[in-house]
Amino acid sequence: IGRGSDDCSVTNSYNTGEITCKGNYVGGILGRNEGSEGKIEKCYNTGNISCFYESSKTYGGIVGTGNIPVDQCYNIGTIKSVSENTELGGIAGVANKSITNSYNLGNLEVEGNRSLAVGGITGRVGRSSESVENCYNVGEIKYEENITSSCIGGICGEGSNIKNVYSIGKLEN
Repeated sequence: IGRGSDDCSVTNSYNTGEITCKGNYVGGILGRNEGSEGKIEKCYNTGNISCFYESSKTYGGIVGTGNIPVDQCYNIGTIKSVSENTELGGIAGVANKSITNSYNLGNLEVEGNRSLAVGGITGRVGRSSESVENCYNVGEIKYEENITSSCIGGICGEGSNIKNVYSIGKLEN
């Protein structure tokens, strides 16, 4: 789904296909949703995602930018961004609602040299009232050595309210 409606819910769905794009909001299941009334649950992505874009963008194994909660989801696919100003996560590029009971096994690869928020689960938690809980990351995060203005973490690149999580994925530049 490229863009979900106000009450978009996605349950028991999956993607196994490879995604190659030049787009702003990209996810294995949902690119972006407009409202905050739905949910994404029990979904997974095994397809690799490769994105090439010149300005601000969000990429995630499940959702690019999520304004709805994500629960019991996982990503196995490798996600690669060749862009500037990237927010990239194994589950969500930007999470404006909570992510719970989810995990990432896919590698994250970033080429570009400025303004990154990259995390094994989410690049950025967009609201301080939301959380990442009961999640883990095993995937490696690879990024260029010359990156400026970056926030890179095994679970979350930028955010707070992180509970009961772990990452054993290697951070490598």
